[in-house]
Amino acid sequence: MAILRADSAGSLSGLDSHGRLSAVQGRASASVAPSGEASDALSQVGETDKTPELDVLDVLIVGAGPTGLSLAAQMNSFGVRFRLIDRALDRAHESRALGVQARTLEILQNLELGDALVARGTTSARVTMHIEGRVAAAVELAGFAAADTRYPFILFVSQAETEALLVRHLSSCGVEVERSVELLSFVENASSVACTLAAGDGRQERVRARYLVDATARTAP
Repeated sequence: MAILRADSAGSLSGLDSHGRLSAVQGRASASVAPSGEASDALSQVGETDKTPELDVLDVLIVGAGPTGLSLAAQMNSFGVRFRLIDRALDRAHESRALGVQARTLEILQNLELGDALVARGTTSARVTMHIEGRVAAAVELAGFAAADTRYPFILFVSQAETEALLVRHLSSCGVEVERSVELLSFVENASSVACTLAAGDGRQERVRARYLVDATARTAP
């Protein structure tokens, strides 16, 4: 059993084709939380309610931003049984995060999505620093490491575009984000995590998963 936390930089962790946990460098990262540790949003409670329980999933992903969506796309490609939930009613429709690193694009291209995301953004950007009204420095954010990567630039693209691309990809694979569904609590044991979910209409259900991934934007305490 493992409880995982995903954030916006480092490595994207998932399961390989044999169901083993593996990691590849990219936009998102996941690390095993020590037993008993919980975030402010994902707190442990006792298993005392009578909520109906479903069968065991491989992975429950909480949070359908770029990190959760990317992980879900990888899980789907590996044939892993997972669910992806988010308490928001809809995806982002505004710019939020803008910069996408080369390694992220390489991972997305494994799913034939890297080039598609590049087509939605800007690959040539220049940062200019001004001090007291004069140009102090200028940096080109493109044209570097061309020998090492297919994407020698920082891609500037709206988070809304990134999420739209990933949602469309998952939908084409028959995977839908479960919107307006929130993780209320979880309890871990030696082999799985028992999670209590609540839908927007107040209905609750219990899901048992081998891995629970926090892909929300919250930080650990």
